[in-house]
Amino acid sequence: MLVEKEICTTRIEDQVHMIELILGMEEWLKAGSHTYEEVKHLPNAIDDFITKINHCCQREGMGTKLIKNHLYFHIPKYIELWGPPKGWDSAPNESHHKTELKAPSKNTQQIPSTLIRQTAKRHCEVRLVHRSRSHFKLDVNLESNSGGAHRTSGATGSKFEVKLDEDNSPTMVWNEQRRRKGRAFHPEVVLTFCCDKILPIVKSTSIYGFTEYKRKNPDPQTDYLFRSHPSYRATTGQNNAVWYDWALFNVNDKHLPCQIMCLLDIGDLVESDVDHQIQGYGIEGNCLHAVVRCFKTEPKLIRDGLGGATYSELVTWGKLHEKLFLFPCNNIISDVAVVQNRTYHNESTNSHVVAMPAKEGWFVVKNRNEWHLNFRQYIMSFAH
Repeated sequence: MLVEKEICTTRIEDQVHMIELILGMEEWLKAGSHTYEEVKHLPNAIDDFITKINHCCQREGMGTKLIKNHLYFHIPKYIELWGPPKGWDSAPNESHHKTELKAPSKNTQQIPSTLIRQTAKRHCEVRLVHRSRSHFKLDVNLESNSGGAHRTSGATGSKFEVKLDEDNSPTMVWNEQRRRKGRAFHPEVVLTFCCDKILPIVKSTSIYGFTEYKRKNPDPQTDYLFRSHPSYRATTGQNNAVWYDWALFNVNDKHLPCQIMCLLDIGDLVESDVDHQIQGYGIEGNCLHAVVRCFKTEPKLIRDGLGGATYSELVTWGKLHEKLFLFPCNNIISDVAVVQNRTYHNESTNSHVVAMPAKEGWFVVKNRNEWHLNFRQYIMSFAH
């Protein structure tokens, strides 16, 4: 006879809290700077951190088998001596060695007595060339993200057209059809949306689309590549080749997760002086847009309906609109991870077992760049 093992709500909450503490600790250690107050209260946070891990990960023998577990207790002292842990990593220096030293040295005479001086000279020359190209805007990738610059540097990947065929039905045609024979098309509901909502207000008889959007920002760490492809690197149309990324859009000052179903280069509008709207949102001519599935509201924290306890600080929840929308690609803030909610319905009558709320919707995981903020709040909680 099989006996179902049941876990109480408190146990689940402890496990979730422990995992999020570990993730937050990892990102916090990667941060480039720490305040004096954080380092001051870090010892108390480390004590509580290790205690919670030992409580949730109970093992035989010595209790915990984490490698060099005691090193956590030395972190506050190490930070006081040597600064943030990010500065302890030698990987950036080793990786930069390839581009800053090896590459310039190949353009020298390879004479040992003058190798260092000529390498430094080649390195300075390359930097001057890059600065000149940036100053005179000779590189499209260094241009701003507004207007035509997006259309030059943002729209990449495979190209296609959306239009009406001879039977007045929505259709899609890949560029260079011979090479892409047999490749799948975007979903019919997306093509119908383009022909019914967008095609009547543009001057062209077709709408041009692309499958990749590159977002170039001043900070290289915030560069993004979004794909919207029904058959990425394949012609079979199988599910494993479908690629529709999620992105966080700024919609009327609300940060809403949206799934990019199609990327379009909207041309000239029929009447440029008219405020054209689709599904209640205005669109602009000569601008890159995305056909998306959008959340109804900003994602909310998942809470227990009885006690009001929060299940997670990193995962939120929300519902999708049933209709499609068209938003400018300039409104993209960052990438985001979204997973559909597969609800587990508990049949047990045991009062100590509480399943996840039976909500139809989607889970949203906060961006990895924000995980350290939760751990920072955890550290400062010991200041009181």
